[in-house]
Order: sequence, then C-alpha cells, then structure tokens
Amino acid sequence: YIVIHIRAGDSYLKEEKNTFTDGYIHNLINNIKNVVNIDDNYLLIADSNDVKKIIQNYFPNFKTLMNPITHFGEGVVLEEEKVKNTMIDFYLLSHSNSIFSYSAYQHGSGFSYWCAKTFNIPYVCKYVQ
Repeated sequence: YIVIHIRAGDSYLKEEKNTFTDGYIHNLINNIKNVVNIDDNYLLIADSNDVKKIIQNYFPNFKTLMNPITHFGEGVVLEEEKVKNTMIDFYLLSHSNSIFSYSAYQHGSGFSYWCAKTFNIPYVCKYVQ
C-alpha cells in the first residue's frame, strides 16, 4: 500500500482548530489527485480526523483509522491511548511501499520523514497551504 500522509499542523493536533479553508482543501485534493493511481491501495494517515473525513469524501477507496492521536513535541500532555494510536500510525507508515506527505509546514513532517528514512521507504513531501 501507499501512504498519503497529511500534516495539517499543531493547532489541529492539539485540537485548538477544527476547520479548514476551502483553498487549503482544494490545494490538498489537487495535489493528491496528481499522485493517485486507481490500481493502487492507499492508506490515509493524518494529524486530524476532520481532514481525513473530508479527504475520504473525494477518495472513498482510501483506507484510514479514525483514532485520536497526539503530538510528541513540547507542551503536550501525553495520553496513553493517543500515544498508542500514534505509534500504530508510525508502524503502518513503516510497512508502506511509499509515502506521499502533504504538510502545512515548509519544513515538512518529521513524523513521516524519519519513518521513511529509517525504513528506506520512497518519500515525497509537498508544502500545502
């Protein structure tokens, strides 16, 4: 399977925001359309279940898990269930054939980048705002 990884940003992960602009969704959908091949299997991993729901409206064949996850960065109280779910996402990333990451940050996503580097998985990351 191929992973589509979306890093919407810390404000969504920390549940400080839960809405996305139409422009952001439009850019995200167009970028994903450029890499999707109908014959392949895709797993959607994102730091926001809300964005997963939106993406699945456009790509109903994408598989995903709708579990609460967390950020391992500073200032976050780690909850056991969210840590477990985040590690499951990392495990699934580590067994993929390739990873296409779309990040709200110009520096990309360390979560998917370091997984790809560690397990020698082909990796492409695009900045999407």
